[in-house]
Amino acid sequence: MRQLQEIYWLNDMQLIAEGRFKLGSLKMGMDENPRILFFKLATLEHAYAHNKGGLMDDDMIRAIFAISSEKYRVMLNLVADNQGDSLQPSHLEAAMRKIWSQSGSSKGLSMVKKGTVIVLNGLTRICYVCKEKGHQATQCPNME
Repeated sequence: MRQLQEIYWLNDMQLIAEGRFKLGSLKMGMDENPRILFFKLATLEHAYAHNKGGLMDDDMIRAIFAISSEKYRVMLNLVADNQGDSLQPSHLEAAMRKIWSQSGSSKGLSMVKKGTVIVLNGLTRICYVCKEKGHQATQCPNME
């Protein structure tokens, strides 16, 4: 039995190659929360942590740069330049989450289409029933 295991059991190099292949196959949607990407990365890291070498931080960092959408690239490059050799995936995650929260893509705001202007009609005195200026809906003459 031991002889069969030695022949057919995946060695560490094969497992590392498989892990890197899976890293390369990850995708991130344009408006996808980066938290999802980092959950996927953590899952892969955990799955391959038992083998010698595992998935290294450099592998994760390369994957993050390859997968991330264009809106994150400038910030990721700035973080990488700032951190230098001490760059960790957690630094990139923090930057991506900050951009995500500042871009209004967090829960509740992602349903608003780009280019939509939200106007507070109560402050502009535009009726939302008839769309005329000068009164609010509660005083609308067209209200039945």
